[in-house]
Amino acid sequence: MNSARHARLSPPPPPPVIQLPTATKQPYTKFDKHEDL
Repeated sequence: MNSARHARLSPPPPPPVIQLPTATKQPYTKFDKHEDL
């Protein structure tokens, strides 16, 4: 029970593998949109 409570208070950090592509794809899309405008 104590373990479950601790896990709920401190959620695991997001995987760097998924965050890397997502962060790279977001700026790219924003730049593309700005250029189009």
